Amino acid sequence: MSTTRERDIRLMNHQLADLQRNLQELQAHATKTAEQYEVIKKLGKSQASLFMSAHAVFQLITEKKEAYRQAMIKAQADEDEHLAADDEHEDAGHEVHRSLNDGEDI
Repeated sequence: MSTTRERDIRLMNHQLADLQRNLQELQAHATKTAEQYEVIKKLGKSQASLFMSAHAVFQLITEKKEAYRQAMIKAQADEDEHLAADDEHEDAGHEVHRSLNDGEDI
């Protein structure tokens, strides 16, 4: 064989070896990427589940706080109403007492 042809064949063999090595590396990267995709997909589902659960918990807490706040407002209103009724009753009792002391007829 001619030296040029032998040199070309050696060069092509070397390039073929590089190509095979690069293809194997590409295959390894593609496999790793596919594995990472599956893991990231699971992570995304877990995060979505966590966020939905947290939202439900925070919503429940907010509803309970609002119910407690409404109960406190109602209790305060009832207490104010009760105190106002006591004041009216007390005022009426004082009026009767003053009338009796002044000698007025009721």
